[in-house]
Amino acid sequence: MAAIDLPENVVGLLLKTGSEIHQGLVADIVHNGANVHNIARLSAVRKFDEVGTMEGRANSGVNATPIASPATGGGG
Repeated sequence: MAAIDLPENVVGLLLKTGSEIHQGLVADIVHNGANVHNIARLSAVRKFDEVGTMEGRANSGVNATPIASPATGGGG
């Protein structure tokens, strides 16, 4: 395939168009990422509201309390 010489205005237009398309895609990716983050955050807040503040603290205390002491096998 042979190289083709394009006029400078055509090359400039191709570079400008390609750059604008690339910037648009990057902006869409950033925007979509922010939307996913906000949806996850909103979902977590709603779930905590369903549990309630007092229940959330009670569950946290129960989960943080060991059920049994660790078995060391040393016999004390």
